Amino acid sequence: MDNILHIVPYTAEHGQFILSCQMNHKVLEADKNYINIAGNAKNLEQDDLAFTGLIGKKPIFAAGMKMIWGQVAEGWVIATQDVWNHPLSVAKAIKKDFARVAKENNITLMNEMGYTVSEYVYYFDKALDLAVKNNIAKYKPVSLLTKPTKYANEDPKVLTDGALGGSSFYSNWLGFVDNDMDAIVDLEKERFINSITTSFLQVTNHVVFFPPSVEFLISNDNKNWKSIGKIDNQSKLSKKSKVNDIQVFETNINTTARYIRVLAQNYGDAPYWHHAAGQPSWIFSDEIIIE
Repeated sequence: MDNILHIVPYTAEHGQFILSCQMNHKVLEADKNYINIAGNAKNLEQDDLAFTGLIGKKPIFAAGMKMIWGQVAEGWVIATQDVWNHPLSVAKAIKKDFARVAKENNITLMNEMGYTVSEYVYYFDKALDLAVKNNIAKYKPVSLLTKPTKYANEDPKVLTDGALGGSSFYSNWLGFVDNDMDAIVDLEKERFINSITTSFLQVTNHVVFFPPSVEFLISNDNKNWKSIGKIDNQSKLSKKSKVNDIQVFETNINTTARYIRVLAQNYGDAPYWHHAAGQPSWIFSDEIIIE
């Protein structure tokens, strides 16, 4: 059996196959009234801007770019569960061919957030590191003690749906304005836990800031909580902060628990030097990953 990854030009047929059996099948099922697999797969087809990874003759992922305007493009990746059988070769191929497509088409910036191609690939690489984690929180019930606003349909399930947030706050990030994020994941039974990880987005010109701190707590009865780590923001907000950034907050533990609570502190009002000084700020969180 051919176990070598082959990169070929993307076709709509590749996309239809991948979308029909992709990793986030439960998300697709939940959104089946809004997702047109054939149409979406065809829409990703642009000349020389997309590629597919095959094992044998079977597509396991596709990736590429869609032009937005001028020399600015939006990147995308879809995949099946089979990518986890070839994580290193898939990651290398995507990074290499993203760079090739950008160079061949004179693409200088990625998405409306203004990432350079190298920055986009860097964040994609970080996302892959998170995606390969054995996340026992995936698809588990999650509840909120604070109210989100506007984004991701204000649905707490995006914190455990298996889909990581992208480089834009429109892509699977749960937003909280003038409010902390206080989320509880129910593992449904007591489980051994090695680590808890969650990422936060910063878009300074949109008043989206990293939380000053993120605290992780555990419980077996959802009433009595024990703090097992409080992680401070490692990229303090300043005039020189990157406009667009993603930071991973993680604590390593070795214990058992059923309930995991993630409490992220809101920055508060924008500082005096910011163009929105005095206005309430946002925090944006994506997947809660528990190993």
